[in-house]
Amino acid sequence: MDRKPGVDYSVLRPLNGPDSASHSTLELLNVQSLTNKARLINDHITDKEIDILCLTETWQQPEVYSALNEACPPGYSYLSKARTTGRGGGLAVFHCSAIQTSLLSAPPFNTFEHLVFNCKHITLHNTTSATIALIYLPPKPHPSFLSEIHDFLISLCTSHSNILVLGDFNIHMDSLSCKLAAELKQVLDCLNLHQSVVGPTHTKGHTLDLVITDSIHISDLHVQDIGISDHYAVTFRTPLPSPLTKPQRLISFRNFKNIDSTSLSQHLQLLSPPPNTSLTDLMDYYNHNLRSILDFHAPLKTRTVTFTRSAPWFTEELRLLKKDWPSPGAGLCHIWADGAQVGLPGTSSEICQ
Repeated sequence: MDRKPGVDYSVLRPLNGPDSASHSTLELLNVQSLTNKARLINDHITDKEIDILCLTETWQQPEVYSALNEACPPGYSYLSKARTTGRGGGLAVFHCSAIQTSLLSAPPFNTFEHLVFNCKHITLHNTTSATIALIYLPPKPHPSFLSEIHDFLISLCTSHSNILVLGDFNIHMDSLSCKLAAELKQVLDCLNLHQSVVGPTHTKGHTLDLVITDSIHISDLHVQDIGISDHYAVTFRTPLPSPLTKPQRLISFRNFKNIDSTSLSQHLQLLSPPPNTSLTDLMDYYNHNLRSILDFHAPLKTRTVTFTRSAPWFTEELRLLKKDWPSPGAGLCHIWADGAQVGLPGTSSEICQ
């Protein structure tokens, strides 16, 4: 293909081909509290077209779902498991709705948290399915962890096939001197399981987040710092089919641009609140009448649209810059005030006004 100068081809979105239709993109991330990062996770899933995102350390409280709902994009569903005692912990899985999931029962363990589910595609004529276990092991593992994870993996291997075990194990798997890492590797070898992550998954340089498989094939595994926590995201692909069709959603909107300002002003001037009313009654009066005026001048409309991801040029670097950007009003005032001092056209007072 002839490349034109000045064009950044890295931001172009590739067309879905046969290979993308036969694979799904999965990602593992220790989010370290979803509460204040729900919008970031929502955008990340959409921008990267992740089919299944597994999160550890959501810090979700039992029966509290607001952050999970905010983090879940249109066309996606989620599974979650909160820690029942104490703070921290918590597991969540976000998946596109074309992938059917079902929770599987597993005995509780004292040393680690787990969420086990089966997933398969429901729109393509393909019977490929996988059993995924998401695990979080708190720091400073308990002495009985090794025996418990051994029992857990044996139960998983004897009951299911196409096994995928993901999670933050908080074990320095890269360290040759770590006894627990060596013992965990022995357990995996005995069960013919393979751990695929190589290299650091944490800002301190250790391999803590693992991807463990039996016979299921994974490809394109890479580790990337996406700036959400001190853990890196581990992304890879599996043969679980990925949907080619884009989900649809129903949106509601008002056409404010076509409002006749003169007519709206006249309508507002007709408001005449009853005298000697309480503050609560006045609020009810204005809420009701202003809503009626709004419905008259800009009625609420609905439309079905196809949901697509955000612009591919909106990279992780730009997202980090956006997160650090100051509030619109204060930021522009400071920037233009600095510009005025060096003789740039326009003054800070003109801009801020």
